Amino acid sequence: MHFIPTRLEPRLRRCYSVLVKGFGKLGSAFAAGPGATVGGMPAATFAQKLWRFLRNPRVKASDLIEPMHQAVRQEVVDHPGGVLLAVHDWSTLSFGGHDSKKDRATLTHANDVGYDLATVLIVRGSDGVPIAPVAVSLTAADVVHSTHDVAPSIDTCHVDQVLPNMQYTRDLNLGATVVHVIDRELDSVGHWRQWSADGHLA
Repeated sequence: MHFIPTRLEPRLRRCYSVLVKGFGKLGSAFAAGPGATVGGMPAATFAQKLWRFLRNPRVKASDLIEPMHQAVRQEVVDHPGGVLLAVHDWSTLSFGGHDSKKDRATLTHANDVGYDLATVLIVRGSDGVPIAPVAVSLTAADVVHSTHDVAPSIDTCHVDQVLPNMQYTRDLNLGATVVHVIDRELDSVGHWRQWSADGHLA
């Protein structure tokens, strides 16, 4: 099923649809990546179209995450009565040998540079099947790129990112009970009490 970001203007919605269809075809089950063959355009042409699309100031990350939200809501309609698990996780993307990337952040130590990726992934509670991410943020040296309308502060630690993500997920009104899953990195009694007081299950 092909969901469209409804907050984009019509021309940009059409462009989004072309890009999704173009990058949605694989040459084979063992292909290293998508082969953009829809409409007879080579992959490089679609890559250029994608670059121009994402550089457009009218295209915001908070618009582009909307199809993921729609996918989760459709999953709830297709499988009613279930519980959704919201898995909070962080990954360091190391780019130590990429000096051309001037926006790299210092991660664990001075020689470990790259980006910090935070994701809230919705998983079907009955069998653990992943559905879609509902929130994503990427921390660079001086800015946080986020699918939230208001990005978190650059110096917000992982544990303090959780409550805003919980509230954001609740405000999406996904249509099912959401239980948040967080690993031992965030084992903080004070924060757990804060999440519970705000009505979240974790």
